[in-house]
Amino acid sequence: IVYEQLKEASKKTGEPRAIVSDMGSDIKLGVRLFQEESINTVHIYDLKHKKQNNKFNLMKGGRQ
Repeated sequence: IVYEQLKEASKKTGEPRAIVSDMGSDIKLGVRLFQEESINTVHIYDLKHKKQNNKFNLMKGGRQ
């Protein structure tokens, strides 16, 4: 589904230079498939998401 959504969005707005995500498995697969056709698009990890997850894990007594 992610791949199809990225293709549709790029038809309307043009090829993205970057895609920022939380690197969930469904997103990673969709972006990887999209990048096979759009080699100039990079996939960037959302650091704010990572920071928030680390904070949540620490509050629950986990590790970073």
